[in-house]
Amino acid sequence: MDLFSLGPQDRPRDAGTRAAREPAAKGPRRRDAAVGTLVTVGIICLVPQGLVPVAFNLFGVDPEVKVWFAARYAPENLQLLVAAGFIVAGALALWWAGTIRRRQAVSS
Repeated sequence: MDLFSLGPQDRPRDAGTRAAREPAAKGPRRRDAAVGTLVTVGIICLVPQGLVPVAFNLFGVDPEVKVWFAARYAPENLQLLVAAGFIVAGALALWWAGTIRRRQAVSS
């Protein structure tokens, strides 16, 4: 058995194959970009803007520690509500991205 012949093979060059191809549809690229953006926004809203401030409040981290967690800049009595809003927004963004991805898989 000749294992060296199993490697990459030269493809026959046919001048007509490139002209016959259709240009790629822009719809899937836009959907992929939307899914990527929604996943990114969802993760940022869910973890650092939602779950981390909730954990900070539960574990009693000094209120002066704000860094870039938006909920920590709200008044102390509203911080959990703002963090819950970020959690809901992040979960919705991730759900929407999943819905778009499932619809794309079904239509393909």
